[in-house]
Amino acid sequence: MRSGSNRTRKSETLPKGTKDREVLAALVIALTRAFEVGSPVAGQSVESRRELAALAFRRMRSFPRRGVPITDRVRCVQDLAKGLARPEMEVHPIGPLIKDYEFIAICLLDAYAEHVRRASES
Repeated sequence: MRSGSNRTRKSETLPKGTKDREVLAALVIALTRAFEVGSPVAGQSVESRRELAALAFRRMRSFPRRGVPITDRVRCVQDLAKGLARPEMEVHPIGPLIKDYEFIAICLLDAYAEHVRRASES
């Protein structure tokens, strides 16, 4: 999935046998890249990135339960960004801060989609 696309494919679910730790590793790599390009919310340490990746993965897996269609890219980005920001904030972040969380949400969703694509090819 490309960053600029507004939709994801309906089949973007993990194939059976894909290990959660593989997905988490891909998400940590995405957060590391976001941190390296200057994201202030991507996690200062590897441990904080692991925690953020685990939170993001739980949130992505619960999209259907919360009524967020995986096919709606905009809603997925917004929902994931809000979920990642909430543990840090008393209230919903606004302005530039939510844009930082939306940026890492895009990075994480792209990494997840790429992992799904590769896993389905094997």
